[in-house]
Amino acid sequence: MDLYSYLSKYTQTQTDQGKYIFTVTSEPSIIFTNNVFEAMGFNANSTNTFSGGSLTASTNVIKLQAEDTIYIHSDLVTNGTDNILQEIFTNGDINYSSVNFQNTSVDAYAKLITTNQNNVYNFFT
Repeated sequence: MDLYSYLSKYTQTQTDQGKYIFTVTSEPSIIFTNNVFEAMGFNANSTNTFSGGSLTASTNVIKLQAEDTIYIHSDLVTNGTDNILQEIFTNGDINYSSVNFQNTSVDAYAKLITTNQNNVYNFFT
């Protein structure tokens, strides 16, 4: 296995394209299967070959936001079909930012608790 050194930089141009630019000292390829391709800005199952020591830009806009909807699960609640405590929709957030959430309708998002006989609950995404 050959190891290559590379420089990866994000450049701000007149139009924010949200893409990485890669520069290397040789002609390797970056091969993606179905892992980390979105965060790096490439297609799944793709081979991306450098030409002239450069890969001009990633194929797609880098995706730093792992999910468009974040589901918080807990054994504290049930709605009969799943254990989703809260859905957080991320649309409207600024590109490359953190996700902000504020529940503005507590009654609308209320869930039934599974039991009031327990004082230990698990939360996961």
